[in-house]
Amino acid sequence: MTITLAQLAGHARLAVGGSPSTAPGVTENDRIAEIVNGAGEHLFSRPWRWRERTAGGFDLTADQAFINLATDGSGAAMVIDEIISVKPADVLKFSFEMVTPAVFEEYKRTTVTTNLFYVATLTRAKQTTSGLQDARLDIYPTPTTTTDDAVFIRYREGWPGYTSTQVGSTGAEVIPVPANAEQLLIEYVRAFAEGSEDGTTQMRVVAVDGGTLLDQALRKDGLSTNDQGALPMSRSFFFGYGDSTHPGVNQPGVNGGLNLVWRGTYSTSNSYNKDDLVHLSGSVYIALQPSTNQSPTVSDSVYWDLFLRGDAAS
Repeated sequence: MTITLAQLAGHARLAVGGSPSTAPGVTENDRIAEIVNGAGEHLFSRPWRWRERTAGGFDLTADQAFINLATDGSGAAMVIDEIISVKPADVLKFSFEMVTPAVFEEYKRTTVTTNLFYVATLTRAKQTTSGLQDARLDIYPTPTTTTDDAVFIRYREGWPGYTSTQVGSTGAEVIPVPANAEQLLIEYVRAFAEGSEDGTTQMRVVAVDGGTLLDQALRKDGLSTNDQGALPMSRSFFFGYGDSTHPGVNQPGVNGGLNLVWRGTYSTSNSYNKDDLVHLSGSVYIALQPSTNQSPTVSDSVYWDLFLRGDAAS
């Protein structure tokens, strides 16, 4: 399933019952573009895994202190919002480290001259006629030799941004979101459309953020996990060392008031107290009362009870 710009524009109009209100000098298509872009930017403000991309084949060019990121190595357009990692194609030749712009400027004040180690930072080099800025990767030190297909970049794709011209034409542009996020995006479009009419955009967006659509999208994307309820108690929860230095991980009054102590393999020469745990013939038994030379058995219900059977105890 895919959703197009024309469909999002239709949802914006549906939300307000027709054409949205416009300010002087702003056309209906301008206003719809603002609504759609506002909703899309809000959706893309989260680090969704489906936004992650890998682009390769970037060249290091002699005497050029940056890599242009407007297109990838194959010439396809890129909309980079955030760099995740920069990796050299050959890790034995040189390495890259991503730093903040402030740290990058500190490096530039040094006199490093090497082709083995580079620092890099994401910058916006220029303003384009569409109002979007081209991303580029500034690097230091400046390469002294040209290396083809030297760098691979892992990044999060940004919202592409749509113009009133695109809204006013066929609107055939496919929105870059997966099926599990489409309904969420539609609700954001409705929130921005309705909110722009009565000044309640923030309230409406907060309502969507607190709803089930966002929760479901986050779970399907893997950014959050399903609540599986209380976890079962494992051996590591119960067992400690049965001596004076390590009396066991559970003390009286903790974990339901039990004082479970792991005593290792059962021995007829040892005395055992209530709630002691022992291992015998592949199973674990819990003492029901103090005893000496009272061997645990599956049928015993006086001194011992089966705690973990067979392989469950290993």
